[in-house]
Parts: sequence; structure tokens; C-alpha cells
Amino acid sequence: MTKVCKVISALDISQFSLYTQNYTSLFFRKKAIDLELAEIEPLIQEASAAVGNIKPESLSEIRSLRAPPDIIRDILEGVLRLMGILDTSWNSMKTFLAKRGVKEEIRY
Repeated sequence: MTKVCKVISALDISQFSLYTQNYTSLFFRKKAIDLELAEIEPLIQEASAAVGNIKPESLSEIRSLRAPPDIIRDILEGVLRLMGILDTSWNSMKTFLAKRGVKEEIRY
């Protein structure tokens, strides 16, 4: 075998080894993520159902408040941040709650 062939063979083995390590690492990472998702998915389904059960009158009542109780403010701040809305002022929260289809937007 020539020196060039030996170098190429060494590179192939090195690349194969690196590929195998990466694949194995990704395989175990995917398994861990799948397990975590299996634990979280029922919670997501439950939260989605809870949002679907919110009455429009309740949203109107919350919007009519001069200032929300801390617990409502904390929940809405979390929702807005998860939705990618960085402005978490009360005015922004009221505007968000007034949007048509807000429950569907939160659920999906």
C-alpha cells in the first residue's frame, strides 16, 4: 500500500469513527428528548383544553380591570412571552386578549 493510500484509509477510519460518535450521541439525545416529550405532552393537552374552556365573558372581564391581580398578570406575562410578545405591559396584555381568535392562537 502506498503512503497516499494509507493516509486516505486513516482519514476514512477517522471520519467513520467521528460519524459513529456523532450518530450515537444524537441517537441517545433523541431518546432523552422523546422521553421528556412523553412526560410533557399530557400537560400540554391539559393546558390546551383549559384554554379552550375559557369563556369570552371571562376574557372581557379581565380586560375591563383597571389593573390585574398579580396572579393574572404573571400568567398573562408568561403567555405573552411564550407567544413572542416582549411588551408585557397591561395595555399590551389587554390588546392581546382583545384579538379575535386569541384562544386558538394560544392553543396552537
